[in-house]
Amino acid sequence: MPRYYFDTSALIKRARQEPESSALRQFVKTTAEAGQVLFTSAVATVEVERALRSIASRAGLSSYPLAAASRAALSGLSLVPLSEQLLQMVKWIGPDHLRSLDAIHLASAMIYNADRLVTYDQRLSEAANMLGLTLVAPS
Repeated sequence: MPRYYFDTSALIKRARQEPESSALRQFVKTTAEAGQVLFTSAVATVEVERALRSIASRAGLSSYPLAAASRAALSGLSLVPLSEQLLQMVKWIGPDHLRSLDAIHLASAMIYNADRLVTYDQRLSEAANMLGLTLVAPS
């Protein structure tokens, strides 16, 4: 049974309307109903909320429902803890230009045996592809 890891670029599309949001929401619903494993890193709880705060601030929205949007982004997904083993892997995983948070996502996917990475991030996609992960980006 496939194991799906979600990075923040995908999670944000669950919290707000973007061009791929409807397809992604349907994909999550279908895979969850099929009993597939869906997960992300615990770091996503911070990264999602900070990204949503930034989006709301740029749009001039002072009363954006951050907590509700963050819950929507993460609903139905298990959280991978930031273990010592994971943090050690983050130091060396992927190409040198991979950003730190993307390296955390990639290491989390690898340590917890994801075989599919749901992402819309090009840099992370390239790194994941090098490690043999199947990329998923419903659109």
